[in-house]
Amino acid sequence: TVRGSPMGSPASPALCAMVVAVNEQMWIESYRHILQPSSLFFRTRYVDNRLMFVPKRLLQLQCMQEVLSPEFYQAPIILEDEPGCQFLGFDVKLAEKHIVFCLPKDTDEFLHANSASTTATLLSSFSARILTAKKNCFPDSEFHKAADALVAMFQQCGYQVPLLTATVESIVKRADTLCVELH
Repeated sequence: TVRGSPMGSPASPALCAMVVAVNEQMWIESYRHILQPSSLFFRTRYVDNRLMFVPKRLLQLQCMQEVLSPEFYQAPIILEDEPGCQFLGFDVKLAEKHIVFCLPKDTDEFLHANSASTTATLLSSFSARILTAKKNCFPDSEFHKAADALVAMFQQCGYQVPLLTATVESIVKRADTLCVELH
């Protein structure tokens, strides 16, 4: 189920992320012994929107009923079902158990490589999309497809492939290092 809760204040994302992270960490610690190995399900979250792939056999467990409840995070954060199979710029392919990055329709929203900005600013849109794809694509083969497609799109905007490839490699290395540190 794809669930989310709209929040309006500019401070809401940070505040909400702190609250939900604490709730999730307490839940994980409480049920770690039941949910091992951790590869049994995939989950990702952005602020209070979250997506979980859970084997049907686990859905009967009380701990899963708890985490899937709309009130899991406690009021005023109430999760709502999201219509369709899209999650924050990704298509959720339930039958294939894939999460696929939705590419932008065109390159109008990207700064051209010749724009008057620093390299970091020029690459910020690319880097953000690569990091988001790395965190949310599933399985990892979907990330590689997304990264290749994004490199091709930014190449159309005048960016050099070696610079884009180095950026992808750097982000992947940092993300992989962070995953190792968290486990």
